[in-house]
Amino acid sequence: MSNFDYATVTQALQRIAVPTDAAEIHGAISAILSTQGAAGKAHWLAAVIPEVSRAMSEGDALAAEVRRMLDDVFDQVSDELATGEFALTLLLPGDDDELGDRVTALGHWCQGFLLGLQIGGVSSAQGLTAELAEIYQDFTEISQISGTELTVEEDDEESYAELYEYLKVGAILFYEEFNQPSPGTDSSTNLH
Repeated sequence: MSNFDYATVTQALQRIAVPTDAAEIHGAISAILSTQGAAGKAHWLAAVIPEVSRAMSEGDALAAEVRRMLDDVFDQVSDELATGEFALTLLLPGDDDELGDRVTALGHWCQGFLLGLQIGGVSSAQGLTAELAEIYQDFTEISQISGTELTVEEDDEESYAELYEYLKVGAILFYEEFNQPSPGTDSSTNLH
Protein backbone atom coordinates (compact mmCIF):
# COMPACT_ATOMS: atom_id res chain seq x y z
CA MET A 1 0.00 0.00 0.00
CA SER A 2 2.64 2.53 1.06
CA ASN A 3 6.01 2.96 -0.57
CA PHE A 4 7.28 4.97 2.39
CA ASP A 5 7.55 4.49 6.08
CA TYR A 6 8.13 6.94 8.90
CA ALA A 7 11.75 5.96 9.49
CA THR A 8 12.78 6.18 5.82
CA VAL A 9 11.33 9.66 5.31
CA THR A 10 12.55 10.95 8.68
CA GLN A 11 16.08 9.67 8.02
CA ALA A 12 16.10 11.28 4.57
CA LEU A 13 15.13 14.60 6.13
CA GLN A 14 17.82 14.24 8.79
CA ARG A 15 20.49 13.56 6.15
CA ILE A 16 19.91 17.04 4.76
CA ALA A 17 19.58 18.62 8.23
CA VAL A 18 15.84 19.34 8.11
CA PRO A 19 14.62 19.72 11.71
CA THR A 20 11.33 17.86 11.35
CA ASP A 21 10.01 14.34 10.99
CA ALA A 22 7.86 12.42 8.53
CA ALA A 23 4.76 12.78 10.70
CA GLU A 24 4.86 16.58 10.60
CA ILE A 25 5.49 16.58 6.85
CA HIS A 26 2.61 14.16 6.26
CA GLY A 27 0.27 16.28 8.38
CA ALA A 28 1.21 19.40 6.43
CA ILE A 29 0.71 17.67 3.09
CA SER A 30 -2.70 16.37 4.20
CA ALA A 31 -3.87 19.85 5.15
CA ILE A 32 -2.46 21.52 2.04
CA LEU A 33 -4.29 18.98 -0.09
CA SER A 34 -7.43 19.65 1.93
CA THR A 35 -7.36 23.39 1.42
CA GLN A 36 -5.73 23.68 -1.99
CA GLY A 37 -6.13 20.31 -3.66
CA ALA A 38 -3.48 19.16 -6.11
CA ALA A 39 -2.72 22.81 -6.96
CA GLY A 40 -0.93 23.03 -3.60
CA LYS A 41 1.86 20.81 -4.91
CA ALA A 42 3.41 23.70 -6.83
CA HIS A 43 4.55 25.53 -3.71
CA TRP A 44 4.08 23.27 -0.69
CA LEU A 45 7.72 22.30 -0.23
CA ALA A 46 9.03 25.88 -0.21
CA ALA A 47 6.33 26.82 2.30
CA VAL A 48 6.83 23.85 4.64
CA ILE A 49 10.53 22.97 4.26
CA PRO A 50 12.40 25.90 2.69
CA GLU A 51 15.70 24.18 3.53
CA VAL A 52 15.11 21.60 0.79
CA SER A 53 14.34 24.19 -1.88
CA ARG A 54 17.36 26.25 -0.82
CA ALA A 55 19.70 23.23 -0.94
CA MET A 56 18.36 22.22 -4.35
CA SER A 57 19.00 25.72 -5.72
CA GLU A 58 22.60 25.29 -4.58
CA GLY A 59 22.88 22.06 -6.57
CA ASP A 60 22.64 19.63 -3.64
CA ALA A 61 21.96 16.22 -5.23
CA LEU A 62 20.85 14.68 -1.91
CA ALA A 63 18.27 17.45 -1.48
CA ALA A 64 17.00 16.75 -5.00
CA GLU A 65 16.62 13.06 -4.08
CA VAL A 66 14.70 13.99 -0.92
CA ARG A 67 12.52 16.32 -2.99
CA ARG A 68 11.59 13.46 -5.32
CA MET A 69 10.72 11.29 -2.31
CA LEU A 70 8.57 14.04 -0.80
CA ASP A 71 6.82 14.63 -4.12
CA ASP A 72 6.01 10.92 -4.20
CA VAL A 73 4.66 11.14 -0.64
CA PHE A 74 2.54 14.14 -1.72
CA ASP A 75 1.15 12.17 -4.67
CA GLN A 76 0.42 9.16 -2.47
CA VAL A 77 -1.47 11.27 0.10
CA SER A 78 -3.36 12.97 -2.73
CA ASP A 79 -4.42 9.59 -4.12
CA GLU A 80 -5.45 8.32 -0.69
CA LEU A 81 -7.56 11.39 0.09
CA ALA A 82 -9.16 11.44 -3.34
CA THR A 83 -10.45 7.87 -3.10
CA GLY A 84 -13.17 8.92 -0.68
CA GLU A 85 -12.92 5.53 1.00
CA PHE A 86 -11.03 6.44 4.20
CA ALA A 87 -7.84 5.10 2.62
CA LEU A 88 -5.57 7.68 4.25
CA THR A 89 -2.65 6.12 6.13
CA LEU A 90 -0.85 8.50 8.47
CA LEU A 91 2.93 8.43 8.18
CA LEU A 92 3.80 7.57 11.79
CA PRO A 93 6.18 5.21 13.58
CA GLY A 94 5.19 1.56 13.34
CA ASP A 95 3.46 -0.52 15.99
CA ASP A 96 6.81 -2.00 17.05
CA ASP A 97 8.11 1.43 18.06
CA GLU A 98 7.75 2.67 21.63
CA LEU A 99 4.29 4.01 22.42
CA GLY A 100 5.81 7.27 23.67
CA ASP A 101 7.50 7.83 20.29
CA ARG A 102 4.25 7.09 18.47
CA VAL A 103 2.29 9.49 20.67
CA THR A 104 4.88 12.24 20.17
CA ALA A 105 4.62 11.66 16.40
CA LEU A 106 0.83 12.11 16.62
CA GLY A 107 1.50 15.53 18.12
CA HIS A 108 3.95 16.33 15.32
CA TRP A 109 1.41 15.20 12.73
CA CYS A 110 -1.14 17.63 14.19
CA GLN A 111 1.46 20.43 14.21
CA GLY A 112 2.08 19.79 10.53
CA PHE A 113 -1.63 19.66 9.76
CA LEU A 114 -2.19 23.01 11.49
CA LEU A 115 0.76 24.50 9.56
CA GLY A 116 -0.69 23.17 6.30
CA LEU A 117 -4.07 24.68 7.13
CA GLN A 118 -2.40 28.01 7.83
CA ILE A 119 -0.59 27.86 4.48
CA GLY A 120 -4.00 27.18 2.91
CA GLY A 121 -5.51 30.26 4.58
CA VAL A 122 -7.11 28.63 7.65
CA SER A 123 -5.44 30.11 10.71
CA SER A 124 -8.18 29.52 13.27
CA ALA A 125 -11.43 27.65 13.80
CA GLN A 126 -13.35 30.80 12.94
CA GLY A 127 -15.33 30.44 9.74
CA LEU A 128 -15.25 26.63 9.77
CA THR A 129 -18.32 24.45 10.14
CA ALA A 130 -19.05 23.46 13.74
CA GLU A 131 -17.69 19.96 13.10
CA LEU A 132 -14.44 21.19 11.54
CA ALA A 133 -14.03 23.87 14.22
CA GLU A 134 -14.17 21.15 16.88
CA ILE A 135 -11.65 19.03 14.98
CA TYR A 136 -9.39 22.08 14.57
CA GLN A 137 -9.51 22.71 18.34
CA ASP A 138 -8.82 19.03 19.06
CA PHE A 139 -5.88 18.98 16.65
CA THR A 140 -4.52 22.10 18.37
CA GLU A 141 -4.66 20.32 21.74
CA ILE A 142 -3.21 17.09 20.38
CA SER A 143 -0.33 19.02 18.80
CA GLN A 144 0.91 19.71 22.33
CA ILE A 145 1.06 16.09 23.53
CA SER A 146 4.26 14.28 24.27
CA GLY A 147 4.72 10.60 24.85
CA THR A 148 7.62 11.04 27.26
CA GLU A 149 5.39 10.93 30.34
CA LEU A 150 3.43 7.78 29.47
CA THR A 151 3.26 4.60 31.44
CA VAL A 152 2.59 1.93 28.86
CA GLU A 153 -0.56 -0.01 29.58
CA GLU A 154 -3.00 -1.84 27.35
CA ASP A 155 -5.48 1.03 27.69
CA ASP A 156 -2.82 3.40 26.34
CA GLU A 157 -2.48 1.29 23.20
CA GLU A 158 -6.24 1.39 22.70
CA SER A 159 -6.29 5.15 23.26
CA TYR A 160 -3.49 5.57 20.73
CA ALA A 161 -5.42 3.53 18.14
CA GLU A 162 -8.56 5.60 18.73
CA LEU A 163 -6.61 8.84 18.45
CA TYR A 164 -4.98 7.64 15.22
CA GLU A 165 -8.41 6.92 13.72
CA TYR A 166 -9.73 10.30 14.90
CA LEU A 167 -6.87 12.16 13.18
CA LYS A 168 -7.38 10.14 10.02
CA VAL A 169 -11.12 10.82 9.92
CA GLY A 170 -10.57 14.48 10.82
CA ALA A 171 -8.16 14.96 7.92
CA ILE A 172 -10.59 13.27 5.55
CA LEU A 173 -13.46 15.47 6.74
CA PHE A 174 -11.37 18.59 6.13
CA TYR A 175 -10.52 17.32 2.66
CA GLU A 176 -14.13 16.50 1.83
CA GLU A 177 -15.41 19.86 3.11
CA PHE A 178 -12.91 21.93 1.15
CA ASN A 179 -13.10 19.82 -2.01
CA GLN A 180 -16.83 19.67 -2.55
CA PRO A 181 -18.07 20.58 -6.01
CA SER A 182 -19.12 24.22 -6.30
CA PRO A 183 -22.86 24.89 -6.04
CA GLY A 184 -24.49 24.66 -9.43
CA THR A 185 -21.78 22.33 -10.71
CA ASP A 186 -22.97 18.91 -11.76
CA SER A 187 -20.26 16.43 -10.86
CA SER A 188 -21.76 13.72 -13.03
CA THR A 189 -21.94 13.60 -16.77
CA ASN A 190 -25.38 13.20 -18.22
CA LEU A 191 -25.69 11.93 -21.75
CA HIS A 192 -28.97 12.59 -23.52
